Amino acid sequence: MITGSGEAGLHFLDYWRVVWTRKALVLSIFIVVVTAAAVTTAFLPKTYRAWTTIEVVAEGKDIDVFEKEGRRGIYDPYFLQTQFENIRQKDVLYPVIEQLSLGERWGKRDGYESGGYPKDYTYMLLQGSLDVVQRRNSSLLEIRVDSRSPAEAVEIANAIAREYQNNRLQQTRGQSGRGLERLEEELKKQDEARNVAKAEVERLRKDLGITEIPGSGLMRSTEAMPMNDMILQRKESEVNDAQTMLLETEERYKQVQGLSNTDFENALVTLNIRDENIQQIRGQLITVEGQLASLRKQGYGINHPSVLAQEAIQTRLRQQLENNLNGLRKGLEVQVASARTRYEEMKRQLEEFRTKTISEKSDRFVPFREAQRNYEFQQQMFEAMQARYQQAAVESEIPRTPIILRSEAEAIPRPVKPNWWLNMALAVVVGGILGLGTAFFIEYLDTSVKTIDDVEKAVGAPVLAVVPEGAGPLNVMASASPAGEAYRILRARLDAVRPDASANSLTMVSGGPGEGKSTTLFNLGWTMAQGGMRVLLVDADLRRPTLHQIFGVQNQAGLSSLLTGRPKLENVVFGTPLETLHFMPSGVHSDSAIGLLNSERMAEIVADLKSCYDWVLLDAPPILGVSDASVLARGVDLTVIVVQYRRYPIAICQRVSQTVEQVGGRVVGVVLNRVDTRRDDTYSYYSGYDYYYAQRPENGDGKPPPRKLAGRAAPKSHGAVVDDGGAENY
Repeated sequence: MITGSGEAGLHFLDYWRVVWTRKALVLSIFIVVVTAAAVTTAFLPKTYRAWTTIEVVAEGKDIDVFEKEGRRGIYDPYFLQTQFENIRQKDVLYPVIEQLSLGERWGKRDGYESGGYPKDYTYMLLQGSLDVVQRRNSSLLEIRVDSRSPAEAVEIANAIAREYQNNRLQQTRGQSGRGLERLEEELKKQDEARNVAKAEVERLRKDLGITEIPGSGLMRSTEAMPMNDMILQRKESEVNDAQTMLLETEERYKQVQGLSNTDFENALVTLNIRDENIQQIRGQLITVEGQLASLRKQGYGINHPSVLAQEAIQTRLRQQLENNLNGLRKGLEVQVASARTRYEEMKRQLEEFRTKTISEKSDRFVPFREAQRNYEFQQQMFEAMQARYQQAAVESEIPRTPIILRSEAEAIPRPVKPNWWLNMALAVVVGGILGLGTAFFIEYLDTSVKTIDDVEKAVGAPVLAVVPEGAGPLNVMASASPAGEAYRILRARLDAVRPDASANSLTMVSGGPGEGKSTTLFNLGWTMAQGGMRVLLVDADLRRPTLHQIFGVQNQAGLSSLLTGRPKLENVVFGTPLETLHFMPSGVHSDSAIGLLNSERMAEIVADLKSCYDWVLLDAPPILGVSDASVLARGVDLTVIVVQYRRYPIAICQRVSQTVEQVGGRVVGVVLNRVDTRRDDTYSYYSGYDYYYAQRPENGDGKPPPRKLAGRAAPKSHGAVVDDGGAENY
């Protein structure tokens, strides 16, 4: 449990280190995004919204004359969801566009060259500004319109509501009129059949000389088979019912046959046709179309993966809906065929039974009675159809209000877009995510040295010291400082890692120039000398020497003189402000001297110097740039790699270590130089030196002692005693 908690904490600190290190970048991106959002929001055109509330009723009759009360206004979610799309169709919006001249108005507003937008483009713009919302669990719809003008939004919303109301009235009246015409045709046919049956009855009555009406005592006295008559009467009633069902089925099928799939879908409720599969697919289709409309309102393009995915689902659902509607048409056709077959079969059975009954009777009045029954049957059919026709005629005259305007649109002076608070909240979120994402992405691309673990893993050697940023030569800085303490730690750890006292020659190498190698070598020698050791600093960088500038001496004679000639050692070694610290410059640049670095003469010089001093420190050029550093690394006992924090890729450190090992040198450790302890919490321990060393002893007046710089002595011989200029105070 402890290990797990520690790992989680470490991971969090790693993320926090990245954010803190690049806080300036994160903050800059955050400010730019928020500022851009604020400026954009301020200059975006204002959009105003107006809405009108309507109540949509499926039947829409003001009075139910022949039906039970309470059916009007039944909540049907599928019907209402269908109306969402009907309001957005061209047969509703095109008249609004023409009535309000929206194409010319919007074209002039936007500076369109032709003076007005085409009708189809205006239709697309109007659809984009239109939204239909259903109030939960009710038949109320809100028609919302967005516009740059409050008055225009009100005008368009009210116009759409009125046009949709007219459209619904025309559709309802058209369906009622077509049904009434069909019913009138069937009534005329039935009247003709009734008259034919009546004429047959009159003919038989005259032929048979019947003076009494059917049903008199004479007719009853001649009935021989009362049971057959009862059966015959029942079968006639069944044939009557079958014919009525056939007529209703044919009427419904004929109404459907002339409709397109879209009109058929909208008329399902009116035709009292229920299909669970179609209702389910319509519900899914409306949901997908709502999501697609939402994506488009959010600004997603037509090629966006989310839009393409929703359009694919929409296409699949529409195909399924088309298949189901076609199947439903086939089903109605099968129902008509089945009803007709049933009617024909029952009629055939009736005729067979009637013939059988007639054959079994010897009474001469049987044909008359059969004709009378047929007439009565045709009369009943005529009366039923006449009653239905009269009912339909009355219903067609009843006022219909399929759309009830509950509230008209009103102008609202406050714009709905742009939403300042929403945009600012999104800008804060997006700015934070973008800033953090950029910081982590740059951190991912940054392969430079960042942590001690990175260096130790790459080089295969321990980090001996971490030098904070801003460290300079200790001869001009206070020794009691965070930088001075870092070099004292380096001195102590070098004593710990070297195998024995005889391994006292050391060089510092780096992968590239400017990593602070020479300053680090100088400060290490200065710190060693302050500890009482006899130290010699040798500037072995014969190409670009720098140590003589730190000491403030001339670079006339030095290592190059020893390599090309045999002057006395005291002529090329100079004293410093510290008694135990001596310095050998590189000398005047000489190509011949550079070539002698890899020679027995150089090895003899190093051996002689090692015998005279406790430590011999040789400054070298970058190891990956020239061969001098490789030669020096092979000729000394110890090699320390100096790596500048966040400058070169980690692969450079690996290459430096491999180069030293290839030439036979020995890497004992790494100095991580110029670390910004204020930016990186990984090195917070080292930044604590600032506080610790700031508590300096006070004088009697309550003030810290004045800072004293080390003096720079003139060059003196090896054996001379040099005044340290008060260097013991550093």
